[in-house]
Amino acid sequence: MTEDEFDYNILKQGFKCPICGSELTYGNSSVDHDHEENFNRGILCTSCNTGIGKLKDDPEVVKKATDYLTYWKY
Repeated sequence: MTEDEFDYNILKQGFKCPICGSELTYGNSSVDHDHEENFNRGILCTSCNTGIGKLKDDPEVVKKATDYLTYWKY
């Protein structure tokens, strides 16, 4: 992703992480990409980008994590 593409995407997102809503800066954001198809999905805060990676970019694993957290929260 070029610097101009990065600037466009972060502006399009309103300088907010689409997952947690935190304010994005150039120092705390990462380009999120699909590891299998190798395309850029958007800009995330570094924490959310790392979290998705640790959950193997797998929606089913993310759902199981959500179910687990929901069970223990309520």
